[in-house]
Amino acid sequence: MPWEAVGSNREQCTVGYAGYQILTMTNHDKVAIVTGGGRGLGRAMALGLARAGFRVAISAVRRRDEIEAVAREATGSQIEPIMADVSSATDCVSSH
Repeated sequence: MPWEAVGSNREQCTVGYAGYQILTMTNHDKVAIVTGGGRGLGRAMALGLARAGFRVAISAVRRRDEIEAVAREATGSQIEPIMADVSSATDCVSSH
């Protein structure tokens, strides 16, 4: 059973798994960074947040193709795919 954005509008994003609501975020700050955004929970979060009006940066250490596909899937939304290991200060500084 996949993670999915179970509710999303211009005010908030709700992500769930197997019919359960896991997390709801409002878009007051409108910027989100999602690590591992290419699949699973990260993908669901990135797409749901983008639909709710957030500007989203998604990162991955490997598999650029996955995060680029998620960015393309969010047509009309702002998702920026970034190849970086967020546990590395060097990667974080050089990725922006």
